[in-house]
Amino acid sequence: MAVPPRQFAPHVRDQIKSIQNSAFEHRKQGTAALLRIIEDDLPRLAEEGREAMASLLQNDSVHRRQLPGYLDFTEFLGAYRDALNVSRFDIETAVALVKIGEAARREVMRFVERQQPTDSKEVYRIANRWRERSKSDDESTYHDVLGLLTRRRIRALRKEGMAFNRLVPKLHDLMIGYDDKSPEQKEVIRPKIIEMAMELRERFQKECGTQAIPIEDWGKIENPADRALAEADHSLNVLAAGDFDQELPSIVPSRDFPFPLFPIGGYLRSWHAIDSIGFLARRGKTSSRRYAKRPLERLSAVDVCGGVGSGALGLKSSGFFPSLLLDGDKKNVDSFLASRKGWRARAVDINKPEEVAVAMESVVQSLQGRELDLIMGSLPTKPWRIKGPINYDEELHSAAMTMVEKYKPRAFFFEHSEGLTTRKHAKFYLPMTTFFAEQGYYTTVFSLNHPEFGIPQERTSYFLVGVKNEFADRLYHPIVRNPLTPTVAHLIAKVAFPYRTVKGYAEVKDKPTPELTYNNWSSAWLRTHGQNATGDLSGAYTENNRAYWADRGFELFPETDAACEVGTHPAQLRIPMTTSVIKALQGLPKDWIVRRENLHDTMSALCLTTPPVITAAVARSVHAALTGEQVDLDTEGALKINASPFLHHPHYVDDMGDAKGQLAFLWRKGILTMRGDLPVDMADNDPDLSQPPKDLQLGQEKFSFKKRPT
Repeated sequence: MAVPPRQFAPHVRDQIKSIQNSAFEHRKQGTAALLRIIEDDLPRLAEEGREAMASLLQNDSVHRRQLPGYLDFTEFLGAYRDALNVSRFDIETAVALVKIGEAARREVMRFVERQQPTDSKEVYRIANRWRERSKSDDESTYHDVLGLLTRRRIRALRKEGMAFNRLVPKLHDLMIGYDDKSPEQKEVIRPKIIEMAMELRERFQKECGTQAIPIEDWGKIENPADRALAEADHSLNVLAAGDFDQELPSIVPSRDFPFPLFPIGGYLRSWHAIDSIGFLARRGKTSSRRYAKRPLERLSAVDVCGGVGSGALGLKSSGFFPSLLLDGDKKNVDSFLASRKGWRARAVDINKPEEVAVAMESVVQSLQGRELDLIMGSLPTKPWRIKGPINYDEELHSAAMTMVEKYKPRAFFFEHSEGLTTRKHAKFYLPMTTFFAEQGYYTTVFSLNHPEFGIPQERTSYFLVGVKNEFADRLYHPIVRNPLTPTVAHLIAKVAFPYRTVKGYAEVKDKPTPELTYNNWSSAWLRTHGQNATGDLSGAYTENNRAYWADRGFELFPETDAACEVGTHPAQLRIPMTTSVIKALQGLPKDWIVRRENLHDTMSALCLTTPPVITAAVARSVHAALTGEQVDLDTEGALKINASPFLHHPHYVDDMGDAKGQLAFLWRKGILTMRGDLPVDMADNDPDLSQPPKDLQLGQEKFSFKKRPT
C-alpha cells in the first residue's frame, strides 16, 4: 500500500492559501512601488543631476549601497523591465544585476525569463558561474598550475622562474610556423629550438621538482593542471633531444593510432609540442573544452514511469546508466524491450511497494552499498481532478514520493502537468515539497520550451527536480543560449515525402505527369506548412483536434500507416500523420517500436511521449549538479540522442560503462602500439576492440599511417 504524503488539516490548508495570496500581493505591491519610484518619481529630478536624486533617496532612508539599483535601473535594466516585474524583483536583486556587467546580466536574465526564483545571492552565483565558463581552458588551467608550482617551488628559485618566463615566449616564437617553412629555413631554426629547449628543460625541472609522468599514463591524470605540466615536461624533453625534423612533435590519436583504435581517436586528447610551449608562454588557445560535450561519469538511474522508453533514451544520452525501467502497462514494457533488447525493464505498478522491492533488488545489489544516483519518471495524473478523498493506492505522486523516501537517491526529477505548481493547487504541491525538504532535498521546477531544444512543437514540459541539499548550489535550469530549432520540413521531409525528387524539377520534367504533380504538391506543402512549428503533440490524438491539425497540413486519423505515394496524394495540402512522422517530430529513433492493438492506440502512445531530448536536458543539469561536470548545451552534439542499442560497448564512448577508465586504457594501448612496445597485430586482435559496430568497420586499406620512429 502506498503511503500518503504528509497532509495538512483543512484549517491549515485554508491558512496556507490565505498566507500565500497575501505574500503574493505584498510582493506584487512592493515591486510596483519600486518601479514607481524609478520610473515616475526620480525622472522629475533628472535635470538637477545624479547627486540630487541620490540625496533624495538617502534622505528617504535608502542605503548608499542600494543607490545603483535606483539610479542605474533604466540604463542597465530597462530592456528587462517586464521580465523583472513578473519575477517580483526587489532592490537588492536590482543592485546585483547592475553591478555584474552586461554579459553576465544577459546570462542571469535567461534564468529570470524562465521564471526561476532569483534573488541577489542567486544573481551573483549565476554570474560567477558565467565568468568561470567564459574563461578559456588554458587560462583556468594556468592558474591551477601556478597554484601547484607555488606549493612546490623553493624560495631560492624565484629568480629562476622569472628567467624561465622570459625564455618560453622566445621558444614559442621559433616554433610558430615551423612546419610550413622550407627545409633550408628549418636547418637554421631547428638547432636554436633544441638549444633553447635544453636550457628551459633544466630550468623547468628545477621549477617543478617533480618526476615526469610516462606518456602512456597521461590518460589516468584527472587534474588538468597535472596533465598540462606532464605535457609541457614531455615537450621540452622531446625538443631538447631533437626528436623532430620536418614537423614539430605531436600525437593525434585519430591519425597516429592503428586500426581499430583510431576510430575513437576524436574522443582522445591530442598532444602538440607547440601547444604545450604556448601554454607555458600563456599564449594558449582561447576555446574552452571544460564545458564541451565529452564523456561523462556514468551514474545509476531508475525510471519509475517509463512509458515507451523515451526517458531512458534521454538518460543514457546524458551520462546516466538506466539501471531499470518500470511501468505499470505491460504493453509499454514489451515495446521498450522490442526496441532495446537486453535492457532492464519490468511491468510493475509503482503503487505496489512489494512488487517494486522485488524489481529493485537487482539494482540495489549492483550498487554494492553505493547510493542510487537518480530516480525519474513521468507523472501524468492530476490529483486535483479526483473527486472526494484521494486513493493513495492509485496516486502516482504519492508512490514516487514513497520510492524517494525508501531508496534515498542523490537526486530525482518527475515530469508533471503545469497545473501542479500553480497557487490554485498549492494544497497538492506544498505537501510534496515539504515532504522532500524533510527528507533533505532542495526542490525547484524546470520549465522547458520545446522549440529551444530542437523540437518544433508549441509545447512546454514541467519537471519537479530535487537534489540533496549538498548539491543545491550546482543545480541550474537547462539553458540553450542560441537555440537552433529545425523546421518541420527539415524533420519530416524524407518520411512524409519519400518519393519526392529533392534536387528539383529538372529530373522529372520529362517523366510522366504523376511524378511532376507529386513533386509540385510536396514542395507546396513544405512551403506552406513546413516552415512553422506544429501544435502540442501530447494532446493531439483526439477527434476534437482533427480540424486543428488539418489547418496545419495533417490528416490526424489516416486509414493506413503509410506516406502518400505518387498518383495517390490528395488534392488539398494534407499529409497523413503516420508513426514515422510522429517519431520524427518527437525526436525518436526511426527504429523505435511501439506495440499496441491497433494503429490508433499506437499513434496515441507516440504522441503522449515526451521527446527524449527534453529529458536529456533535465538529466544533464542534474548530472552536472551531482558531479560538477558542466556541459554547455550550445555545444554541437551536447543534446544529441544516443540511439545506440547497446547499454555498454567499448567503441561507443557514450556506451562505455567507465568512459574515463576505458579511454585511459585505449590511450595507453595506442601509445604503446605506436611506439612499438606492443605489436600492431595484438591491438587488432584485442577481444575488446576487434568487433567494432558496423558504422566503424572502415576498410583499413583506405587509410595510410605515418610510421613514427621507435
